[in-house]
Amino acid sequence: KTGLQVGHLDDALEHFRALGDGCRDMQTTASSAPQHIAARLVELGCREHRIATVLEALEEQNVLLTTEMVNAMLGECVRTRELRLVRHLERLSVSQGVPRSGRTYGLLLRSCANDVKRMEELLEEMEASGVDGISEVAQVVLTACTELGDSTLVDRLRKMLHPEQVVQVPVLMSMIRFYAEAGQPEKA
Repeated sequence: KTGLQVGHLDDALEHFRALGDGCRDMQTTASSAPQHIAARLVELGCREHRIATVLEALEEQNVLLTTEMVNAMLGECVRTRELRLVRHLERLSVSQGVPRSGRTYGLLLRSCANDVKRMEELLEEMEASGVDGISEVAQVVLTACTELGDSTLVDRLRKMLHPEQVVQVPVLMSMIRFYAEAGQPEKA
C-alpha cells in the first residue's frame, strides 16, 4: 500500500508478489481491497510506462482483470505502440471472460494499424455482443477508411447505427462528410 501511495512501482510489485495466495481468486472475496490494489498497480504501471511488468505480476498472481483495467492497459499500449502487448492482453482478457465495452473496442480498433480484416472482425464481434459503443469506434473507423480510401468499414458501421439513438448524430455527420469527400454522395 505504501509503495502505491508513494508511487514506487517496484516496491509495490514486490509487496504484491509477497501477498501470494492472498491475491488469488479476487472475485471470491467480499473485500474490494485486492481488486483496488490491482487497479492501482495498473494505474501506476501506465503512469510509468511499464505495463508489461505489471501485467506479468498480475498473471503470476492469477488476478482476474476488470474491463477498466484492460482499457487502461490497452490505452497505454496503443499510445506506446506496443502491439505485441495489445495482442497478449487481448488473449488474456478473452480467456478470463472480461466483458468488452465500447471503449475496449475503440482501443482494439486503434491498435489494428489499418488491418481492415481485423477491424471488420472486431466490428462484427461488437455488433454480435450487443455492445453500444458506436461513438467510441466511429472516429477510428472513419480515420482508417480515409487513409485507406476504402469505404467497406464505414458501410459496416452504417449498418450498426440505430435511428432511435440521438447520441449518434455526430457519428452520422462524420459519416456523411466521409461519403461526400469519398465521392459517394448516394450513401450520404
